[in-house]
Amino acid sequence: MADGTVRPVKLADGQRLWLVSGYDNVRRFFTDDRFSRARAIQMGAPSFDNPELMINMDPPDHTRIRRFAAHAFAPRQIERLRQPLMDFATELCAEIADSQPPVDLVPRFANLLPIRAICDLLGIPFADRQRFAHLGDAASVIPGGDTGPVRQAEAQLGEYVGQLVESRRRCPTDDFLSTLITAGDKEDQLSESELISTVISILVAGYQTTIGQFSSFVLELLQRPEQWARLRAEPALFPSAIEELLRYVHSSTAGASLFRVATEDVQLDGGTVPAGGAVIASLKSANLDPARFADPERLDFDRTPNRHLSFGSGSHYCLGAQLARLELQIGIAALVSQFETMRLAVPAQELRYAPNLAMRNLVALPVAW
Repeated sequence: MADGTVRPVKLADGQRLWLVSGYDNVRRFFTDDRFSRARAIQMGAPSFDNPELMINMDPPDHTRIRRFAAHAFAPRQIERLRQPLMDFATELCAEIADSQPPVDLVPRFANLLPIRAICDLLGIPFADRQRFAHLGDAASVIPGGDTGPVRQAEAQLGEYVGQLVESRRRCPTDDFLSTLITAGDKEDQLSESELISTVISILVAGYQTTIGQFSSFVLELLQRPEQWARLRAEPALFPSAIEELLRYVHSSTAGASLFRVATEDVQLDGGTVPAGGAVIASLKSANLDPARFADPERLDFDRTPNRHLSFGSGSHYCLGAQLARLELQIGIAALVSQFETMRLAVPAQELRYAPNLAMRNLVALPVAW
């Protein structure tokens, strides 16, 4: 389905929507403001359905909130995390090396590095990681018939972040959270609920997506020992390797930001999405579109250019893209350099994924060396 198509589909729950595929169509889906995220939330899109979360807003509110949140991801803010994250990744590798294999990389590495990064970025105590990660994960579970546990987790996460905000307001520090609070209060541009929702957006998206990407990328490399060996021999390849893994490995689900509603008829390649139509985009079809990528089914660390859409495009382009790239490069480089012969400790077909609205997160990734 890499070519551009627009076709009606029916989900398992009976919901009807339009599926858009192909690079050009998916890019239009991301960049055309006639595809509304806010309208999707009103129709019950699968996601945190708080309308004050950035991911659920349309311009101009989205533009206003994003302007404040973007300060957290300024290049200087990201770069100051590099050495602390490299040191932390080295520590985690040393702890794994001192352990008796097999070791599960999900709790021992994949979960920890992204959470450490977002804690350092926001100024949140790393000791709180189990509390907010548990709540964030619970609030992101794909709900069945009973949405009570999801709602409860959302409320508790809001309470936790509200306590952090109040603490920083009383005793400001030099971290981003204090900066965001001060800017929002001074310019009267963020309500209290918008402030809390913005921090939740950064906090949860800042670790969940990278955890899913990291474990999926490591799994891909473990099944390609020749690529693992090449990265050990040519460490300068890591930046381009991460870009290619972002294109090739499909760690996102069809929820969250890939669901919108057309506010008017929108003509795309292969068909028209009618006004009021619920729309979902196939990111996989975009990143494997042969019209955009030569030999798209091949994992090629030398691929250039590599303008994948894994971080989206347009006004909702992922704010944390550079942080994610940094974490992925540091984490995978640390493992590859430390463990020459790392391998899966179980058959790949036995691995399982957690039910999550945004990412295909591995439940476990047992490895040996």
